[in-house]
Amino acid sequence: MGVFIGKMKNTSAVKCALKINHVFENHLKPRFAAKYEKLRDGTYKLGQCTGIDTSEVLVVRGGIRNNNDLIWVGRAPNVAAKLSGLRDSPFNTFISGEVFDAANDEAKTHNGKAMWEERVWKSGPVQRVFRSSWTWKP
Repeated sequence: MGVFIGKMKNTSAVKCALKINHVFENHLKPRFAAKYEKLRDGTYKLGQCTGIDTSEVLVVRGGIRNNNDLIWVGRAPNVAAKLSGLRDSPFNTFISGEVFDAANDEAKTHNGKAMWEERVWKSGPVQRVFRSSWTWKP
């Protein structure tokens, strides 16, 4: 889980997700395939997905000494987790409509070409989502 703050938080989160996709597709996947035959022969397929949402969030530390954790309360952690559970290869990045609307154009288009496709998420907590198969070289 990543948390982004500041005026450019949505753009930064989107660019980070596309960079994660780049590293996964161009570095991790080939290295794992080189090492494991079941990945090379197609028996198993590696996949990843990043989900992003934006909202107010409350963070609470809960537990006892030496056995505690952070608890994230709010829509964004819940929706982002659900979006990251979607598997629709080659689309490995999903963002809510609010994130898309708040992100700068640099995170939406490349050389005038749209990087995102809008979809309706009928079973999800938000209706408007965008998906992308693009990568961003770190």
